[in-house]
Amino acid sequence: MSCRKLLAVAVLCLALSGCDDKKSDSDSKAESKGAAEAESKDGEGGKGDAKTKKKEKDDAEDKGNANLLLDDKEWAVERCSAKIKDGKLRISASRMERVDGKMSREALSLSIPDYKGAGEYTLNNANSNFSGVGVDTKAMEDAKDDKAQAEAAKKATAKALGGSSVALMMGAKVKIESDDGKYIDGTVEWSGVTGLRGPKKISGKFHARIRE
Repeated sequence: MSCRKLLAVAVLCLALSGCDDKKSDSDSKAESKGAAEAESKDGEGGKGDAKTKKKEKDDAEDKGNANLLLDDKEWAVERCSAKIKDGKLRISASRMERVDGKMSREALSLSIPDYKGAGEYTLNNANSNFSGVGVDTKAMEDAKDDKAQAEAAKKATAKALGGSSVALMMGAKVKIESDDGKYIDGTVEWSGVTGLRGPKKISGKFHARIRE
């Protein structure tokens, strides 16, 4: 697979993997309804109470998590989601960092096309991967106000994208230890060289919240 195709896979993966940072529509609607009922019942005094209770609920809610080793580097996220559709399970986790005007995002995506609950699975598709993309957002912002910097910003962005990475986790072993209908717990083990500047070994565990 060419580097250009691998980079396209990485960008697509990141777009699809952002789901774990969002609440499901049903969760949002339920929370909005609860807040509205509290306001109606308690009047203006209850409005503040409803917001406080909603914030406390959000803080206490188990959003899932993932803890991995990428080669010898620790990688952890406080949100991890799972979605089951048409017999296919997808586990997603990602994190975003912004440092000195540069934004980077790393994402894990595990896809099990024939999911049947707890058990062991071997992944053999390119939809299971670990990818990273970085963009120099400061350079892009500067280019908007200074045409002379446009070419420099273009080169900086190209350089940042050139540092993108992806590990296609074909052959990864995933063990689903439990699935209670609300959360899926399991582990993943993979090693290989398929990809572009990505880790050559990934292992760890995940606790994923099932989305509707």
